[in-house]
Amino acid sequence: MTPGDRDPAAAPDNAAHGFVVLDEQARIRTANATFCQWVDDPAVLSGTVRITACLTPASRIYFDTHVLPQTLMTGHTDAVALDLQCGATRLPMLASARRVAGEDGAWWTSLTLLPAVERRRYEQELLAERRNAETALSDAREAQARLLVVSRTAALNVAATSLAHEVNQPLSSALLYLAGARRLCASGQVDPRIVRAIEEAANAVEAAGDVLKDVRRGTRGMQAKADVVDARAIIDKAWEIAGTEADAGRLRVRIPAALPRVSCDLEHVAYALAELVLNGLEASRGTESDIVVVEAVAGDDGTGDHGSLRIQVDDDGPGPPDDDVFMIGFTTKAGHGGLGLANVRTIIEAEGGTVGLAAGPGGGCRAFIELPGVPPEGRPR
Repeated sequence: MTPGDRDPAAAPDNAAHGFVVLDEQARIRTANATFCQWVDDPAVLSGTVRITACLTPASRIYFDTHVLPQTLMTGHTDAVALDLQCGATRLPMLASARRVAGEDGAWWTSLTLLPAVERRRYEQELLAERRNAETALSDAREAQARLLVVSRTAALNVAATSLAHEVNQPLSSALLYLAGARRLCASGQVDPRIVRAIEEAANAVEAAGDVLKDVRRGTRGMQAKADVVDARAIIDKAWEIAGTEADAGRLRVRIPAALPRVSCDLEHVAYALAELVLNGLEASRGTESDIVVVEAVAGDDGTGDHGSLRIQVDDDGPGPPDDDVFMIGFTTKAGHGGLGLANVRTIIEAEGGTVGLAAGPGGGCRAFIELPGVPPEGRPR
């Protein structure tokens, strides 16, 4: 094929596709009528116009960096997407190129362009459907989290009768002790039993208050809000809730750099972590080390590229029990309703995370919470 060759067999003017012959500098040397009609520019047949002048900016870069080098190296390029600039509009194309030798020994590149408007529309529809499916999946996960909160709240309602009994017992005891104290005071006697009765009444009322506090913590999960926070913020807030000056020397905190951030209700998650820290401090009290270690690490909960944040609490106590300590009503403490760890699970699962217990690395118990991470720029997943 030589420049200016307009043989209909080589460049069919009436074909539905565009056909262009390029020289070594990718200048248009001949083109069929279909291509000329698309670009509507007589100058394209002057022999000085590069094919890239007929393409959109992005397609120009792709042609010069991919299509042309690959054709020069391998002799062909098949079915690549290019956009032809047709006046003020663009026409999606599928382009295939072949490198051929002319009779005079010169090398030419034949370029076939097939309109791909319907194909591009189909691809866009597929992308839109994929985005819709991802949105629906995200909505389903949010609905599942809300359902989890509702189900946990329903479980608390089922346990209301048992809770009423737990609260009624210490309050009744308090009333009896206070009634006895009144009688002794009315008689004018100064008796040590008055002091003892008042102390027992105070202890009973405190026990009732602990039960009510557990219930209040559990119901906070219904009004969760989202904050993008890091491990330091969660641990600091948890210590603000649970810590005492007397126990400050017993806590060791380890937070390495470059951990995932999480989207959660900081107040709620901090309350849950505070419950685990308090349990660890109590379990370690009186042991040889008497130390509780709170450590943040990158977790592996299958949430994808953003990973997860895991905060674990290691104590030197007797180790995790065999029973499900996160069940409502489970307790090893006299006068407690068994809601503390149940509330922890309610809060963490409502945030899309997990909570559990395991044997500690050096004995004792390791309690942990794990929450899905968010992208580095801070947007929720």
